[in-house]
Amino acid sequence: MTKKEIKKKNPDSMLYCQFTKQNSIFTLTDLKGQVKITLSNGMTGFKNSKSKTKFATQLTAQNLAQKAKKLGYSCSILIIKGRNKGSKKCYRFFQKGGLIIKNFIIDQTRVVHNGCRPPKKPRL
Repeated sequence: MTKKEIKKKNPDSMLYCQFTKQNSIFTLTDLKGQVKITLSNGMTGFKNSKSKTKFATQLTAQNLAQKAKKLGYSCSILIIKGRNKGSKKCYRFFQKGGLIIKNFIIDQTRVVHNGCRPPKKPRL
């Protein structure tokens, strides 16, 4: 595909990326919101402490991009939620797998403004 064809192409799917401390969960839906593919680091084969790594996130993202290509999805909107070691670079991982991410990247990570009240300090 040339750059002109990529610019003309409208997104045909939405890609939700949820990053937790232990795992990364990727869900591909169509524009109506119906789930087509769900993959996580645990489903790819990484268990326990290995599922936290950037390498596990990379392989999972590339696997999802390849499966999306087989289903006929080529261009998607990326919605990121949470922080993890691979969350900032997941955009590149999907492009390596062959999925085009348009300029619609939405970050829905919750930001604590003031946080909870800290516990009282013990009196001695």
